[in-house]
Amino acid sequence: MNNNSFSFMKEGFDWQQAQSKDMKEIDDDRHDSDAEEFRQESLRMQADDLLDEYKERGLDPSDFWSE
Repeated sequence: MNNNSFSFMKEGFDWQQAQSKDMKEIDDDRHDSDAEEFRQESLRMQADDLLDEYKERGLDPSDFWSE
């Protein structure tokens, strides 16, 4: 019956510490994705501002693109 019990798995394993570590990793991943999302949104806003500036001056950004 000893082979079927999970008590041997509990020995020497600090599940609270493991859970804490997992939660910290999840939080770090979330922070990284938030920072990346913020960076992308900032770039979009910057591009929108440039387009608005072109329009205000009567310019078209495609005039400056080379093919």
